[in-house]
Amino acid sequence: MDLTDPLIEMMLIGPLAELSCRWLSGADVDLDRAAKLLPPRIWAGLRRGE
Repeated sequence: MDLTDPLIEMMLIGPLAELSCRWLSGADVDLDRAAKLLPPRIWAGLRRGE
């Protein structure tokens, strides 16, 4: 099933927006680790939607 542009945007921005919110609220978030681990998982999620 083809994802529409808004759905692709949600899948790309959603995890990053949540990470940012948590970091800005003072949660113990390792941004370096997130930068290594999240992108491949986000892209894998998008590939599954192809």
